[in-house]
Amino acid sequence: MNYPVDRTGKRYGSLVARFPQRNYTPGQGVLWYCLCDCGRWVVRRITRRMKSCGCGRVHHRKQTRNQELLTLADAGTGYAELSTRFGIAISRVWCIVQRERKRRRLEKESPA
Repeated sequence: MNYPVDRTGKRYGSLVARFPQRNYTPGQGVLWYCLCDCGRWVVRRITRRMKSCGCGRVHHRKQTRNQELLTLADAGTGYAELSTRFGIAISRVWCIVQRERKRRRLEKESPA
């Protein structure tokens, strides 16, 4: 009988395999409990394509949204309209725009 390979502690992208699920069925693969760098636990079959728990997609989506918010705010769109369009509170829109403006300003000032 073939037993699963011990992958405990091995890193796959930002996931670290911690321990296998107890109910192993031969021929179906092993599910592993993995800990992501973001702190989230996921249960996955280990493959070469594994990179993260999905936190990278969320980060990219937020970054894209923040850039779009800043572009529209710089074009003269009001915070109330942006709040309605993106479905977030006006105060949150204001914070995001201010943070993105500061980040842009620091990128321009820093020596390359």
